[in-house]
Amino acid sequence: VLDQLNIKAALEPCTLRDEYRVTMSLVSRVSPDAGGATRLETVLTASARPSSNAGDPVNCQSNGRLEARVAELVILTLASG
Repeated sequence: VLDQLNIKAALEPCTLRDEYRVTMSLVSRVSPDAGGATRLETVLTASARPSSNAGDPVNCQSNGRLEARVAELVILTLASG
């Protein structure tokens, strides 16, 4: 299951995540590839704004952990039938 620890870890080393309000978008797309197999693409985007709402948001970069966890959960779910 995706939980708060997975989500916080996904933005490391974004040190802003604890003092700022973080807005995230997690989008997965399933499509066929050229060989007839199925392709899963997951993209996480995030930005952080000071909790006081003062100042412009800054972009946070994903380290790929959350996207990998989504893929792992999809594979486990499909394997369990």
